[in-house]
Amino acid sequence: MHLSTSTDRRRSGRLRAAVVTGAFMAASLLAACGSSDDGGSTGGGGGDDGGGTVKIGVLAPITGELAPYGEALERGMTVAADLINEDGGIGGKKVEWVLEDDQTDPKAASTAARKLLTQERVDYLMGTTSSATTLAVIPQAERAKVPFFYVVEGESKTCDSSATGTREYVFGNGETPEQKMTEYVPWMLENLGKRVYFIGSDYVFPHFVNDLTSKLVEENGGTVVGTAYAPLGTSDFSSYISEIERAKPDVIFISVVGTDGIALVKQLNQFGLRDKVELTGMPTFAGEVLPGIADVAQDVYTVDRYWDKADNPVNERFAAAYHAKYGEDAPIGTIAAQGAYGTLLLLQAAAEKAGTTDREAVAKALPGVSVESPAGEITVNPDNNVVTGPIRLLQVKGDNYDEVQDLGQVPHPGHSGCSSQDA
Repeated sequence: MHLSTSTDRRRSGRLRAAVVTGAFMAASLLAACGSSDDGGSTGGGGGDDGGGTVKIGVLAPITGELAPYGEALERGMTVAADLINEDGGIGGKKVEWVLEDDQTDPKAASTAARKLLTQERVDYLMGTTSSATTLAVIPQAERAKVPFFYVVEGESKTCDSSATGTREYVFGNGETPEQKMTEYVPWMLENLGKRVYFIGSDYVFPHFVNDLTSKLVEENGGTVVGTAYAPLGTSDFSSYISEIERAKPDVIFISVVGTDGIALVKQLNQFGLRDKVELTGMPTFAGEVLPGIADVAQDVYTVDRYWDKADNPVNERFAAAYHAKYGEDAPIGTIAAQGAYGTLLLLQAAAEKAGTTDREAVAKALPGVSVESPAGEITVNPDNNVVTGPIRLLQVKGDNYDEVQDLGQVPHPGHSGCSSQDA
C-alpha cells in the first residue's frame, strides 16, 4: 500500500499511486507524532517484527530536471509493491511505502530523508537519482541504522571514509560506469569511430562517467577530441554544438541527463550533426526519457542492465503488470522502474535469509544475496555492496530498443570511483 504524501497532493494531474484509508492515515499520523527525533527509532512498519507491515521510504525527483526518472521510480514501486504483496510481502509482512520529492536537490533530499526516518518511521530507504541527492541521504540513513538502496545507475557510493571499507547500511542497485563501459568502449571504438567528444551535465555522475570513459577510450586506442559540461537546466546548446563541430569527432558521447539531454539531441539533429557523427552515451538514452527522444535518436547505441523485452519469467510478470496499469504503450524505465522491483526482491530474500525483518539483521544478510529480477540474475556483491547483474548493448528502434549483444554479468571492481568518502 502507498501512503499519500504532500508531494502527491502538489502534483495535481500527475501520476498518483493508491492512497490508504483515512483511518489508516490517522493511525500513522498518531504514530509519527509519538516518534523520537533521533532517526533511530523503530520503523512504523514493524521492521523489528513487532508489526504487520514493512514500511519503505522512497525518495524520487518528482520535480526538477530529473523528474522523468522520478516518475519511473514511482511507477515501478507501485507495481513492484503490488507484486511483492501478492507473494506474501517481505518476511510475511505487507509492504507499505511513502514517497517524498527530493526535488533533484541535496538539501531537499536530506530534509525528505529525515522526515521519512523520524516522522514516517520507515524501515528501509530507497532512491534517489542524482549523485548529489544520494550522497546527502547516506548520513541520514547511517545515523538511523536504516538500510538504504540507491536504485539507479551512478558511480559507486558504498565505500566508507577510507575509500577501502564498505558502509554497512548502503547498497547500490544501479549500474556503475565501470560496469557499463569496460565492455562497451572497445566495441564503440571498433564500430562507431575512434575520435570521441564528451559532453555531460555538470554534476558528479557525468564527470565520473566521462573521466572513466575517456581513460578507457585512450587505453583502447581512441582519441578524446574534447570535453564539455553544461549546467543542469540548460536548454540552448548552440554554443556547445559549435565547439563540437570544430573538434570534428566521429562519436559524441553524451551524459547530459533528463530533459536537458532531450533538448541537446534534438538540437544536434537540427544542426545536422546526426548526418556526420555517431551519437551514444549514458544515461541520456535511458528508457525513462525515451518517449521524448526516440524520434531523434533512431539507431543510437546505449548500454543498460535492463530492457522491457528481457526474456525471463520475472520480467514477463513485471512487464504484464506494468502495462496493465499504465497502458500497453507505456515504456518501462530501463533504470528506475525495474530497479524498484529488483530492490524489493533483494529485501525479500534477505529477510528470508535472516529469518526476520529487523533492519539491522537484513542489512547483515544482504551481502551475497542473489535473486532473479526483471533484468535477470542480480547479486549483492559482498566485496562492496554494489549489485552485480547483466549488461546489455541496446539500440534505439522505433519507440523501444533492440538488444544487440549481451555483455554478460559484470561486477563493479572493489571501490573504484567511489564518491561517498565524505558522506
